[in-house]
Parts: sequence; structure tokens; C-alpha cells
Amino acid sequence: MNTAIYKEAALELTPGDVRRGRMREALHRLVAQSLANAGCRSLLSEAFVLHLAVAVVVGVLAFGGLWWASSLLLRDQMRAWGEQWLDNLELLAVPSYVSGEAEWPEAYVDQFSEISYVRYYSRDGEPIRTGPTSHGGATFAPLAADRLEALASVGARRPRHVVDTNFDDRPFVRITEPIWATSVMADGLLGFDPDSTAVEQTLTGYVELGLDFGSYRAYEARAIMTAISIGAGVLLLLTTASWLISRRALRPLSALQAPLRRLADGEIDFDVMVSEHPEVAALADALRATANALDECNRRLVELAHRDELTGLPNQAAFREVLVGEMQSVESSGRTSALLFLDLDQFKYVNDGFSHLVGDRLLQLAADRLRISLRVHDVVARFGGDEFVVLLRDVDQRQAEAMCAELIARVQGAAFFESGQAFNVRCSIGATMIRGTRVEPVKLLSRATAACHQAKAKGRNQYFFYKTASREIAEMTADADWSQKIQMALKEDRFVLHYQPIVNIRTRETTYYEVLLRMVVDGDQIVLPGAFLPAAARLGLLGDIDHWVIRQSLRNLAELRAVHPTTRFTLNVSGTTFDRPDFFTHLETELHATGVPLDAVVIEITEQIAMTNTEAAAERMRDLVARGCRFAIDDFGAGYCSYSYLKTLPVALVKIDGSFIANLAADPIDQKIVGAIAEIAAAAKCETIAEHVGDYSTLELLDRLGVAYAQGYLLGKPSPEIRPATLPAARSGPRAVEAARYPRSAAHGVRSRRRSPGTA
Repeated sequence: MNTAIYKEAALELTPGDVRRGRMREALHRLVAQSLANAGCRSLLSEAFVLHLAVAVVVGVLAFGGLWWASSLLLRDQMRAWGEQWLDNLELLAVPSYVSGEAEWPEAYVDQFSEISYVRYYSRDGEPIRTGPTSHGGATFAPLAADRLEALASVGARRPRHVVDTNFDDRPFVRITEPIWATSVMADGLLGFDPDSTAVEQTLTGYVELGLDFGSYRAYEARAIMTAISIGAGVLLLLTTASWLISRRALRPLSALQAPLRRLADGEIDFDVMVSEHPEVAALADALRATANALDECNRRLVELAHRDELTGLPNQAAFREVLVGEMQSVESSGRTSALLFLDLDQFKYVNDGFSHLVGDRLLQLAADRLRISLRVHDVVARFGGDEFVVLLRDVDQRQAEAMCAELIARVQGAAFFESGQAFNVRCSIGATMIRGTRVEPVKLLSRATAACHQAKAKGRNQYFFYKTASREIAEMTADADWSQKIQMALKEDRFVLHYQPIVNIRTRETTYYEVLLRMVVDGDQIVLPGAFLPAAARLGLLGDIDHWVIRQSLRNLAELRAVHPTTRFTLNVSGTTFDRPDFFTHLETELHATGVPLDAVVIEITEQIAMTNTEAAAERMRDLVARGCRFAIDDFGAGYCSYSYLKTLPVALVKIDGSFIANLAADPIDQKIVGAIAEIAAAAKCETIAEHVGDYSTLELLDRLGVAYAQGYLLGKPSPEIRPATLPAARSGPRAVEAARYPRSAAHGVRSRRRSPGTA
């Protein structure tokens, strides 16, 4: 068992997995990975294949060596026999050479089947007789004259010429030696002394012997094949015996496979066979310990995921699941239920005045009183801190009111003693009715919480039912309608992007285009973002809209930069998207897919985003700026503490709120404000953009006040097509009129609190 796999799987086993009933799948992943790492081959088969391979290799080497050694021995033996036979043939042939009569030793040759032929040569090297030739000896050519001469030159040392060859795939040995006639030189027979008598040797000819030992080679081959067959049979028997012995020895290990697979299927309660072998027993103990640990982990995770550790009540996550199920049940059955939000009135006094341990005991007492005061099918859960939530099933409002009064009385009747003091526990209850699934669970909890605050405001220790206002009902109906339209627009690409140029005031060049969002409904009706973005924010759809705008605008920018490489866009991003950890990852993915560089895009955020958490926003922005991203603050000056953001946030552009630009030429206060913003932004090394520029006089005044860029109807209206700004060339020469005396401009904009991708 690989412990690293279990640790990794345990880290992946989140409480959410348990709450969703995925403990079985998590255990399956854990053990299946272990079995996969073990490989598809069994230990027994691997050992068997290894043993068999070694045996085959050893057998091949052994029989090959036997064949080679026997072949050498056979050849050497045939040479020895041939030399012996040749000596005899030489002696038998001498009389024939001396007398000249053709009496050759054919009878002697016929005794030996190994002799293929005998060939006799004259002293001059001419073949004078060959026989017998029953084995094809006549096919071999006679020895060359130089070779015969070499045999005769040595004299009495009786040299031999040996040739190894093959004939018809049969091994042959040809042995040739000279024939010497020996004579004794003496005058008479008396007093004959062989040692002192002169001996004369005369070369009379040559004899050649051909030996065919193919029959021996065939016998050798048959013997070796018989040995191989016997060896293979023995090997097979030994292998089978080894297989059976190994299988028996490894049977305890094989018995662990079934428990492992049951563990992979999510079963924890199983038996492991007891083994006498200590190694297998250790593995079995480890498997049982793993199963017990997983069982305990499962039980603990389920408890943590669904229970509050202090009170033993269901926790907030578990209650939300129960609430969703109850809402669906109410929707299908037509009955009603009630949701209560309960807050202890004196908990803070006890918790701060004594200790947290005392506060914990008070919470436990309140939980016990609530548990015993409810019906069996009702649900009470700890929501957090000193807050509890209660689900009253199958009640109308009158019955719910009676139960609220009873809960307050029972909680108040629970006396709590600490350090000689008695405390009457009191609580305030906010309630709302559950009539179906039209209202989201979060909204229901918000209603109950708001009703609880009303109960506290009225004097505590009482209950209050939430009352739905007609305006809220209308808002909910409108949100439901917008939800369908927005989701349909996302699915069918019914959003449209418009572009408004941002112009450098001094050069009159179009530097940026702000991307603005529109939605098409009812065929061809264009809806401005102010109509649907508030509903999108309430419905949690801003993130999806932001992603659509980023993706589509970058695709369009990539096509535009292919013709105009210096074009850049500014994109509005909602706080919902900006706060998501994967925002920049998504942006980088889209930039990589389209090939648009990061410096071609400016991200616009509002003061409200920065105001939510300045330190966190600054840290996140600095991280993105370090990667090459640029930021602009939109609607600058309309919020609180605007100037402080220039010190804490790493922004490159400041968009002055249009409410200061609309009447700039006629309002000295707006002029002072815009001038101050431009001066402070310059000190912070930021460039400024003025929105809602509607006339040329305002444009020239902005130039005088030090504003770098301008955006408004004078320069170009938002258009689905990307068009550069159209305006007169910059005036030359001294300005004749003071800024305060410019005629009042038409107000093309109002104070804006908009923000989401491309609003205008």
C-alpha cells in the first residue's frame, strides 16, 4: 500500500465531497490508483516468466556447448583413426609399389565404413588408383604437385597433409602422406646387425585417405535432440512444480486482492484472511488499519461537514441543503413552511463579561432548549456565533407565530448560573414564510435576518415576521424577467459591443477606444446597460457578462491591430470579476488565444471597487501591474476620499467623473476641481481623461487645465464600428477669452454611478 497515495487522496476529500455524498467515489479513486500503480502483471506470473526465461537461456547455452564440444571431439577422433588407418595402408601398399603389381589393400578398406575413398599417387604425383569411391571420393580433385613435393621434401619424418572440408553437407577429412620403401644395405646374411647396417629409404609414392563421418554427426544430432527433448520435459515438469509451489506460497497474498477491490468499491467492512506468514500478516494488518482509518475519516468528515462541533446541531452548510429540499417540497405540494432566524440577546454580555468557555456553555444550553422545544420533523441548526436557524415544516403563519412565542418562552425559562449569578436567556426571532422556490434560499435567509433585526429594534425578546413590500415584489418579478433575457443573450450572443474614441487633447489623435456594452432584445431593440446591469448584479451574472465582454473585445482588437497595430482598448470590469482569484488567469488565457499584447488593454475599475477593501485591491493591482497590466480609475471624484486612492493604488489613468465636465465652462467650482484633479494626478504620475466632453470650448479649457485626454459626444458617439474621432484641428495663437467666460455647454452626461463591462 502506498501511503503517499492515501495522503494525496485524503487531501482531495473535502467536506463538500462528503456533503454531496461522494465519499464512495473518493475511496474508489484512492484504492483504484493503488491497484493501477501495482501494474497489470501478477507477482506469480512475473516470477514464473523470469524462471522460465532463465531456464531456457541456460538450456540453450548448455546444449549449444555440448554440440560444439562433441563436434570437436568427433573430428579429432576421426583424424586419429584416419592416421592409424593411413599407416596401415602405407605398409600394405609398399609391396605393390615395389613389385609393380596391382595388388591394392581393398579388402582392408572395406572393413571400415568411415573410409570414403583411398587414392594412390605415383612418385611424380600422378594418381594411379582410386578406390573405393562409393561415397563420392572421386569428386575431390587430386592434390597439387607443390603440396606433394612439400610432403616428399621432409624425408623420414613422415609428414601428413590434413584437409577438413564438407561434401553434400557431410563433414569430410582428407589425410595425405608419403609412402617410403625401406631397404637394408648388407653383403650377406651372416653376422647381420640391424643397428649397424645402413638403411635406405626410397619415396615410392603417396597415399590419400578420405574419411566421411556424416553418420557420426547424424547420430550426434539425434542424441542431442533426444537430450534436448528430455531436458525440455524435465524443464516443463520443474516449471509446473515451481508454478504450483509458488502459487501455494503466494496464495495468502492473492487473498488480499478481494479485500482491496472491495475497498476500491467503497466498502470498508470486510474480513481479511489470517496468515501464518509474518510478512503477509503484516500486510493484512496494514490493510485492516487502513480500512479502519478510512472509516474513521469518513465518519469524522461527515460529522464535520454536517454538524456543529460545539452544540452537536447541524451547521450552516447542512441547513442550507435542508432548506433547498424543503423549498422544492413546498413548491410541489402547495403547502407552506416557516424559516426562523434566532439570535441570543444577552450572549455578548456573558461571553465578554466572563469567558468564552462560559459563552460556549450558554450556547449549549440554548441549543438543548431549542432541540427539545421543536417537533420531530422540524430542524434547528447553528448558523454561527450566537445565531440559530429553525425550519418549521408544514405550518401556516398563524401556527408559526404560536411556535415562535413558545420558543421565546422556553428559552427564557432556561436559567443559566455562573459564579453565583443567574441569567435568564432571552432571544429575538425573525421569521419569513416559505411558499416555494421563487425566492432564492439566500434571499429567504436575508429576509429572516432582517426580521430578526426588526425584533431587536422593537425591544428584543420577541419575534417579527418579514413583510414583503410591493416595490420588492415588482423588483423580484423584473429580476426574473431580466435573468432569462441575460442568460439567453449569453447563450445566443445577443450582446453587442460599441466603441467610443478617447482622444489626446494636444495631438488630436485617437489613443484609446472604450468598450461599451449593449444588449439586443425583441429582435433589434438595443438596451443600454443601465437597464439590465443592476439586475445582473443582484442575480450574480456580472461575472459571466464580464467574461463575454473580455473574450469578444479581445477578438475584435486582434483583428483591428492586424491593420492598425497601435490601437488600444479600455475595458470596464465589475467588482465581482475583479475580486475573483482567476480573473487575471482568464485574461491571460484570452490574450494568449488572440495574440493581443497585455499593454494594448487598460482595465477600468471604479472607486467603489477600491473603497471595498483598499489594501487588498492595492495588493492585487500591484501584482497585476508587475505582470504588465495597466489600470484606470473611472468616475474619479464622485466618491469619498478619491485623492487617497492615487497614493495607494497603482493606477496609470484617472477618468474624471462626467458630472464635473458637463458644465465645466460655466462653473468655476468644477474648473477648480478638475484643475486640482489634473494637478494631483500629474504629481502621482497618472494621466487624466475627461468624460462627457460635449463642445469645443470645454475641450480647449481641459487643455488649459492640464487634462491629457478627452471622451464625449464632441469627439465621437459610441458606435458598433470602430471609428476615429472627428473634430476641428487645434486652434493656434493666443486664446482671447478666459475660461470662465466660455458659453455654457450642452450637458451630454450626468453623474454616473455605473460600473460593469462597457457601461455608458
